[in-house]
Amino acid sequence: MEYLIKELLAIDRRGRDIVEEAESQRARISDAVRKRSEGIRDTVESRAEAHIERTRNAYGQTAEERLAAAQADFNHRLLSMESLYNAKRDTWIDTLVARCIDPSVRQ
Repeated sequence: MEYLIKELLAIDRRGRDIVEEAESQRARISDAVRKRSEGIRDTVESRAEAHIERTRNAYGQTAEERLAAAQADFNHRLLSMESLYNAKRDTWIDTLVARCIDPSVRQ
């Protein structure tokens, strides 16, 4: 009988050892998975931030370039209009005055 009790205690001890080893292994695996998950998240976040920054810079430069081109086009057209006005001003004034005085005048 004593032999049976000793054998049961040994079996119980081995069972506890197996459970402790399994719990320890589960904790190690859980830590490894958590660390791997954090590493993946950090990598994805850093790549996303870099992509966002590149995109932000590209669109910012594009917008600035378009604005500069529009401003240059505006300045060119303004100078062209001012030049045309200065060249034709006297003729236009004479025509307007003539039409106001005599509406039948067509020049």
